[in-house]
Amino acid sequence: MEYLQGINRLPGEQIDLKGWIRGLAGHKVVGTSRFTFSLESVFFPPWNVWGFKFAWYGFGDLGVVSQNSRLLDRDNMFSSVGIGCRIRNESLVFRTLQIRIGYLFKNIDDGGNWAVVVNSQESSFFDPVGFSRPEIVSYK
Repeated sequence: MEYLQGINRLPGEQIDLKGWIRGLAGHKVVGTSRFTFSLESVFFPPWNVWGFKFAWYGFGDLGVVSQNSRLLDRDNMFSSVGIGCRIRNESLVFRTLQIRIGYLFKNIDDGGNWAVVVNSQESSFFDPVGFSRPEIVSYK
């Protein structure tokens, strides 16, 4: 869960839902404040077929972006639910293949609400800790 509020921002500075709601082209939904909530449940079956391991998961995402102080407005609320499978093999170059199907409850594009995604991903449980000089954090 995350809440972000921009205070005294420069004209034209806005945030979006890109990358927060699965299946939503979030760069088209902009505002000055954002609330997101994501939930994922994973099931690891004991199968091991020729080195391939499987992880089934279900997800739910909710996001709200607003231009004014009224954050919880139905026009600004987007959500999606879905299921998927991650297939992993440590011996391959692309170790993880992800197949996901999801339903977007409110779509801003002309396309349909269903989305099927197939991609390879390299995920890590921990972000690498990097040290650098202090700098201004971007508003995104």
